Amino acid sequence: MPGQQFWLSLLKSCEAVHASLDLKKTQKTIVENARDLFEAKAAAIMLFDMADGSLKISESYGLSREYLDKGPISPDRSLQETILGSAVVVTDVATDSKVQYRQAAAREGILSIVGLPLSLGSIMAGSLRLYYDKPMEFSREELEGMQSFANQAGQALRKNFYFESIKETTEIHRMPALYSFNKTMERLLKAAAQSAHAKGCALWLVNRETKALDLIKSVGLSEKYISKGSISQDKSLGEVSSQAPVCVTCVLDDERVQYPEQAAEEKIESIIGLPVFAGDTVVGALRFYYLFEFIPDEGDYAWMSAMAAHVGSALTKNQLMIKLKADSDDYQDLLEDMHAKHYRTDLALKD
Repeated sequence: MPGQQFWLSLLKSCEAVHASLDLKKTQKTIVENARDLFEAKAAAIMLFDMADGSLKISESYGLSREYLDKGPISPDRSLQETILGSAVVVTDVATDSKVQYRQAAAREGILSIVGLPLSLGSIMAGSLRLYYDKPMEFSREELEGMQSFANQAGQALRKNFYFESIKETTEIHRMPALYSFNKTMERLLKAAAQSAHAKGCALWLVNRETKALDLIKSVGLSEKYISKGSISQDKSLGEVSSQAPVCVTCVLDDERVQYPEQAAEEKIESIIGLPVFAGDTVVGALRFYYLFEFIPDEGDYAWMSAMAAHVGSALTKNQLMIKLKADSDDYQDLLEDMHAKHYRTDLALKD
């Protein structure tokens, strides 16, 4: 059973991972503290790649480049801690079928592995793994300590992901006014989808004539899915008509999903819709699409609403620039017309 010194060290390590809002620095702090605290050979953070559902090593400490480049990591074939939602211990890498790359592990001198699910609030984002160069077994208390650290690491990463996205959107708003609106929206949606760990993200605007939602920009979604048919602002989710966030946790069982079969074919399980405001008027919806069942908590909703507000600000800025451009063109036409009249008057006087 771990002694008092272990729990004091655990407390200090948990404080350390919350010390920064820099995502890269926080990940580095997590793996370094994990390796030292749990006396492992190495440690790594693996996060889901929402494009293909695989796990990608985001940060590591103590692993060789050869081992890091061994190949794609499957959540089904590799330990399965992200599927089970609980710690998985491999005491003998050479004989355990849960190890996807046994030969690579042997070359690296790894004999035991501990996989700890890494959750960002309600989102299963990946895994924190510990690697040992000797056979290891752990008590229930030791595993509880490891999972407690992983839980704190997940909360720290969640805070960092959200902060990074807000920082990115702030930088986007500072870009020159002539910067392409299409590129601005693409950067905003990419930042939103990445920080939300969503498969994709899309901006829909209300068409006042047809009462439909017109797609303005999307990321992470197939052309087939976004071209599935007309989206009704009343029949689809309802965030526009209710002017409030809407959460669909299971697309096949919720009547608010207008195209459930197409969503299932896209492997979408959950959709979160946020109303987008321009001033006091709802002009559209910002939607997040997830490959898993997801129920946002208060923090998730607060961040998503902030992202929707940034999108609304970008839309307002774009409309303002269009109006200024139109006014400028009208003014230029007026000046040219006045100049032409003045020129004609001068000619008449000379004659």
